[in-house]
Amino acid sequence: MLIASVRAAAQRRGKHPVFVTQTGESISAGDLLGGATATAVGLAEAGVSERDLVAIDLPSDVGYLLTYLGCASLGAVAAGLNRRLTHSERADLVDGVEPDWIVTDTPELWRHKGPHIIPVTTSAHPDEALLELRSASSGRGNSLPPLPPDPDRPVAVVFTSGTTGRPKAAVFGESQIEAITLADTGGALDIGGRVIAATSFAHVGFMTKLAGNLALGTTMFMIDRWRARNVLRAVEDLGLTAVTGVPTQIALMVRDELWVTPPDVTSVRAIITGGGPLTPDVARLARQRFGAPLSNRYSSTETGVISATALDAPAEDAEVSVGFPRTGVTIEIRDPDDPARPTVEGEVCVRSAACMSGYYDDPAATAEVLLPDGFIRTRDLGAFDPQGRLALLGRTGDSFIRGGYNLHPAQIEAVLCAHPDLAAVAIVPVPDAVMGTVPVAVVVTRPGRTAPTASDLNGWASAQLSKDKLPVEVIAIDELPYTAMNKLDRSQLTRVACKAQLSHE
Repeated sequence: MLIASVRAAAQRRGKHPVFVTQTGESISAGDLLGGATATAVGLAEAGVSERDLVAIDLPSDVGYLLTYLGCASLGAVAAGLNRRLTHSERADLVDGVEPDWIVTDTPELWRHKGPHIIPVTTSAHPDEALLELRSASSGRGNSLPPLPPDPDRPVAVVFTSGTTGRPKAAVFGESQIEAITLADTGGALDIGGRVIAATSFAHVGFMTKLAGNLALGTTMFMIDRWRARNVLRAVEDLGLTAVTGVPTQIALMVRDELWVTPPDVTSVRAIITGGGPLTPDVARLARQRFGAPLSNRYSSTETGVISATALDAPAEDAEVSVGFPRTGVTIEIRDPDDPARPTVEGEVCVRSAACMSGYYDDPAATAEVLLPDGFIRTRDLGAFDPQGRLALLGRTGDSFIRGGYNLHPAQIEAVLCAHPDLAAVAIVPVPDAVMGTVPVAVVVTRPGRTAPTASDLNGWASAQLSKDKLPVEVIAIDELPYTAMNKLDRSQLTRVACKAQLSHE
């Protein structure tokens, strides 16, 4: 399905730019098709064959893109390694799946892996990327035998964020990518649009949605590194039609200091966010800054797509929920301790054709999340509101008990982050001799502001939060820690909070 989408885009609009590199060169669908074929032939010359697992250790640039599509052309399975991770962290991912091949621009770091290293030169210039592979295609000619249709053929391995332990490797095949594409596009073609490639190419949002972007005719601009100020400049200079990113990135883009002299954002027609909790304050401010509607989308690495708020829905939808199930998705709320039992408030479980087929070569881990009735356990807590919208309450591992009362950090954070002195806030549990655990607020203040005391903050929030949910202490830090997947690093925050408490004793 992935390579078929490249061929279809090349036939419909072969010269239309689908990517623009960091140095400004355009890559059309026709260029992609030719480059993917040449890369596939070079990979085959190196020994890669159908069903081989190929780890891609490259920056998010032309080389990564062509390697991914080259693997798909051969029927090989691509596993992307996020270059925001350290080499040690990437090596841990490789150890977990034991790929047949590693395509890398740093072969010296992988010598210990033996002979199955494919060294390449990466470049932002399309003519220079992967020259070693594409020149090797001369040995077989620039052609490949067609792959027979196979909806179960695995295409991509996407690593989870690892916030609940060692990252796992979710497998997506042709049928899952087709389902995700249908959910994202609704069958529409060539709508157009201009966006920044906001996440690593190893992210599930790129690996599984590339086919949908090709179908929609979106032009994606590659960037060396995501920075809020540079993206706002790109909105103005490139006339971006949509602002996309995880909620953390949206929050960074709407900070007051970046809007002292407001950029020209009149080209923006939509704000699309997902991949983490969106606070009401950030949602409202983003719509105000960009003058555009906002869609809050919910997905997980294992499920592909889950739910979303519509761009033309009431503004409140994106502030209090992640909307309604996407096309073909069934959502049930179940007891985290007994996932066969439905409950009003509990773990979000999802079934759809977009869900992963399982974790790569790990049946035990697959059985932990893939239930016998086909539902995937997301480990997210949620509930449906009276309008049928899905509201997220946090992660199963994030919730904690204070004196017998269950507390969900995301619920508390959604209220506290609206405090006028705070730019960001996270709630973490710390041990308490009487209550078992108590909430502590780790905060980042707005420029020129002072962090409120616990008494001040709780007085401000007491009308919206019960006494049990109010933090016992406020700890101010310069910035909240995030993982390489732009998710809040709660384990690091817990260490910060516990260390601060010990220093006060």
